[in-house]
Amino acid sequence: MMKLKQTNVMFMVLALVSALVFLQSEAGNYCPLENINSIPGCFDALKLATGKDISKLTRACCRAVFSVSSDTCYLLLFPGKAYPIKIFRDICLNQTDVMFMVLALVSALVFLQSEAGNYCSTENINSIPGCFDALKLASGKDYRRLTRDCCRAVFSVIPDTCFLLLFPGKAYPIKMFRNICLNVNYVSAASPF
Repeated sequence: MMKLKQTNVMFMVLALVSALVFLQSEAGNYCPLENINSIPGCFDALKLATGKDISKLTRACCRAVFSVSSDTCYLLLFPGKAYPIKIFRDICLNQTDVMFMVLALVSALVFLQSEAGNYCSTENINSIPGCFDALKLASGKDYRRLTRDCCRAVFSVIPDTCFLLLFPGKAYPIKMFRNICLNVNYVSAASPF
């Protein structure tokens, strides 16, 4: 019984010594916080990031994280809780990917918005029976139904920078159909006019 208590005490002492050695090595390797603290809200954003909330993390804060010279230091964010700087660098790298995706989405929406105000008039195209349907098929590389009259209607559309709305939410540049009309067999030797 006495031997069992001695063993338990030795394990507790060993665990305590191990924890102190770990904390001492970690404590001597804290990251400097000057750059991080110089960015308003960065320290709090990093605290939130430990709980997977990256909504407050900014590009400036990520730059401050990458400005820390050591790859092996620890950020002391909470009393007694330090995190390796590498964790925050990975978070910032992943957030950059998300920012690029958001930027691509915004760019696409801006393009679609500018495209939406620049639709082609379909009056001449609609006046040729089957032309509109032939152009729908041509957008999918099926040119069998394109006629000489349909291509003439395509070339009569002004301006040549407009977009032809063929399907809901899908508009194609009129120049694409002009190029198709120039390259179909019956038009290759003659002008579409």
